[in-house]
Amino acid sequence: MLKVNNVTKIYTTKYGDETVALDNFSADFGDKGLVFVLGKSGSGKSTLLNILGGIDAPSDGEIVIDGRSSKSFKGNDFDSYRNTYVGFVFQEYNLIETYSVGANISLALELQGKKADRTEVEKLMRRVGLYDEYEETYYENRIDELSGGQKQRVAIARALIKNPEILLCDEPTGALDSRTGKELFELLKTLSKEKLIVVVSHDRKSAETYGDRIIELADGMICADTGEISAESAEEKNGESEESSDAFEAEKATERPTSMYVGKLPPKRSFVMGVAGLGYKKFRLVLSVLLTVIALTCVVFAFILSGVDSLTTHFGGMYGKGYEMFEIDLDNYSFNDKITPEQLEKIKEYNDGKDPIFVYEVYPQDPTYYVGYDSTNGGVSVAEYDMLPPEFNNIAEIKSYTTEEYLNLKPYKRLYSDSVCRLPSTVGEIAITDMVAEYLVESGYYRDLDCGGPMYDRAVNSLLGRRFCGFTIVGIYSTELKDYYREYRKQMNITDPTVKKTHNMYAMRNTVITCSYVYDGAIEAHGLDYYKEKLLLKTSGDMEKDIAFVDGLFKSRAVWSMPMYSLFTDDAVFASTFKRFGYIPCVIGAIVLSLFSLLMTMNFLIINIDHRRNEFGILRALGASRKNVLSVCLWESIMIAGICFILGCVAVSIAFGVLNASALTTLFYLHFWHYAVIFAICAASALLSSLIPVVRIWRMQPVDIINVE
Repeated sequence: MLKVNNVTKIYTTKYGDETVALDNFSADFGDKGLVFVLGKSGSGKSTLLNILGGIDAPSDGEIVIDGRSSKSFKGNDFDSYRNTYVGFVFQEYNLIETYSVGANISLALELQGKKADRTEVEKLMRRVGLYDEYEETYYENRIDELSGGQKQRVAIARALIKNPEILLCDEPTGALDSRTGKELFELLKTLSKEKLIVVVSHDRKSAETYGDRIIELADGMICADTGEISAESAEEKNGESEESSDAFEAEKATERPTSMYVGKLPPKRSFVMGVAGLGYKKFRLVLSVLLTVIALTCVVFAFILSGVDSLTTHFGGMYGKGYEMFEIDLDNYSFNDKITPEQLEKIKEYNDGKDPIFVYEVYPQDPTYYVGYDSTNGGVSVAEYDMLPPEFNNIAEIKSYTTEEYLNLKPYKRLYSDSVCRLPSTVGEIAITDMVAEYLVESGYYRDLDCGGPMYDRAVNSLLGRRFCGFTIVGIYSTELKDYYREYRKQMNITDPTVKKTHNMYAMRNTVITCSYVYDGAIEAHGLDYYKEKLLLKTSGDMEKDIAFVDGLFKSRAVWSMPMYSLFTDDAVFASTFKRFGYIPCVIGAIVLSLFSLLMTMNFLIINIDHRRNEFGILRALGASRKNVLSVCLWESIMIAGICFILGCVAVSIAFGVLNASALTTLFYLHFWHYAVIFAICAASALLSSLIPVVRIWRMQPVDIINVE
């Protein structure tokens, strides 16, 4: 079953000094029996046990298991050997403190891909004495609630649960009283009838009492050996009786395994162990996550700012608010100086083959007085005149095919009847917006309005049919921007009526909010001074198409703006300024903080894995493969990445939400791919930061992982 041929083990210190722990050791341990290995401290007993168990590798020589040499082992074969054939009982117990007693015992069975049945586990626990005076097992107890003797019994039960062919015990009675130690050796004696048990001990008396064979070591070599054990001699020495002790029954004997089991740590167990690791060094974890979140915010800022410009902000604001009308401002120059025939064809193609609506600024030929406030007495000084005041000199000249639907106009809600509200159909008619109507009523532009009913409603209704700027008012309409205007007034906290009527009207001048609509050719017919300034168009419904259209219309975006959304212009300026002065700091901050957070996370994982090295070493000693340990570390990294991803998304959303809330439109847009970038950075950071500690664990022998200081 188990042979050792010419095994030498040499340890080299960091200073280059060599120590020979085993010197050309050879022995045939046979298939069964209780073998004691005795010797002074430093004689090589524990080293031999570690090599027999496959948790340490010899410098030279081989061990032979069931006729297979360890020299032919590849990859995880030693892990599979431990998982299939070997049960360890360590002197220091090597139990996982965060697990319950039952979970510690079940772990060995789970690594073989078997389901750990609680009934079976508790049956074994009773056999090794893990129960209280009420006959209740310690299945749910924590390890730190047990005495030293009870911990040793847990270690024995863990080794026995998978019914190994070889049981290796390192000073198993070191922490036990004499009575309990005697019971343990009697248990091992019974088990040795069916399996090979190797015990490293200083207790010569127990070795002579219970041992089938005694090997004594000195300076890594055999100095005494009572001889190999044959099956016949073992049975003769142990007695032919089939009776077994109360601690364990002969029914545990099974056929020898025909192949080795690859360690299979259940995903649930890997996950639980990985999550448990987050409980160590909490302050470092919080600091690492915080730095990562700040770095993610800077990264996303840098990505978004790289694509920010005034055009995108304008259309982004419109689509964000659900608006559909936009204007192209020709920068106060004549229309023909700005638009070529080719460009006009592009505009008509965009506008479903129709000419765009021309928007003009008109001015009276002679200066006139208009309504204003007298600050000396707080009263309103009213003046009637026949010309639109400068705040309302924006007039759109519509075509016969223009409809309310195209202009997104709805009859003013204060009108008694929608049927009396219409767009102009001749040159002598005009339609005004609700903003103009409210201004006219509130400022007292008409002093003889009918106020026989509800004053405001009747006043607005009385505007229909009246003469205004030489035109007859035939319609009062609400624009899609009315709510936007109210939001602006509220955010600006403009409550003083004087400021409200001057500041707001000035801010909104020459926009669709203060627009008037006349029939095609009406402006020329009235002899007003004007020039073409803007084109009024409806969006296509595709933001990217709209941006591409306007962007391709001019060689420079500087020649156009959208005064229809004049407040969006301020937002666009803010966004562009933010990009100009914030982009480089965001990029630098993202790089520096990302590297720093990576180092912090790596430092956290290195310290964390070092803190849990004993736990990983126990897993390896029980038969877990390197991949099993790697899965635990990866789960820990994944959890850190998940925490950073969730908090990063929240932080970025809040940061951009605050910036967007400071404006009247959406300055910066978060898209799905931005969150994908956050996810990718979190995943890459967690994986890279875990690379060094994982590789370090990967290269170490299980015994080194357990014993590393």
